[in-house]
Formats: sequence, C-alpha cells, structure tokens
Amino acid sequence: MTLRILAYGANGSQMAAGTQAPVDAGHQVRAFTRSTNGAERWQAAGVNAVTGDMSDLDALRRASEGQDALFLHVPLITDPNDDRNIYGLNALQAAKEAGIERVVWNTGGPIIGDRDRRCCAACPAGRRLFLSWAGADYLHGEPAWALDCQGNHAG
Repeated sequence: MTLRILAYGANGSQMAAGTQAPVDAGHQVRAFTRSTNGAERWQAAGVNAVTGDMSDLDALRRASEGQDALFLHVPLITDPNDDRNIYGLNALQAAKEAGIERVVWNTGGPIIGDRDRRCCAACPAGRRLFLSWAGADYLHGEPAWALDCQGNHAG
C-alpha cells in the first residue's frame, strides 16, 4: 500500500533520512520546509516540497490535505512564553482536520504535557496526552531515561 506522507523538518539531520526512507520505499512524500533552498533540493529529487512557517496554521492545513500519514520532527519548548510551542499543536490540528490517521513524532526533546504542567513535558504520560488529542494512531519512541518518569512531577 502506497502512503501519502507529510514530513515536517525534512531538511534536518534526522528528518532528511526520515523523509528519504519512505521515498525509497515507494511512498509519496510531501516535504514541508521553511527553507526555499531545501524545498528546491527535495523537488530536484522528485519529492513534492512546500515551504512555510509552522506558526501558520493555514499553511499546515494546505500541506496536510490529501495525506495519509504525518512524520514530524519538531522539538517543542516547555516555556509557555515561547512562541515555538505552537508548532506541534498546529501540525496536529492540521492533521486532525485533514483526517490524517497515522502520526510518527520524533520530538528530539521535550513537549508540553497538560496545561497546568502537572506532568513533566518529557514523560511518557505527557507525550501520550498530547498525541492522543489528535485522535490518530501514533508511534512515539521513548528514550530509556524517560521510562522512569511516572508523570507526577512538575516539568
């Protein structure tokens, strides 16, 4: 079965491989990047590449249209005053609205847990809470150090 996969962070050191692997496996990949040069490189390789800003929910909605799966490598910042917190929320919101049913998220760092931060942002419980909000099947790998977290401390 050929999947249509939207890959955020396609120019990064990890997601470049995470974008190329499904291309090599015969899937249709749309690479989302903020860099015009990066988009041109992917287009030259035969990949549908779009540029945009992850704070622009409408751009993410357009990128998500017609996709089956989402590959996301976006580390989120736990500081509630940091505008980059919205990147992952926007990606999941756009995916949810587009009916994307599969999400693979490599956070590469912490993500936000619950709103009042009772749950550590890096703990498995916080990640599951955040991802389950999207209503999609998801795969999330946990580093060994995070497995000790029980989600009952401040982040």
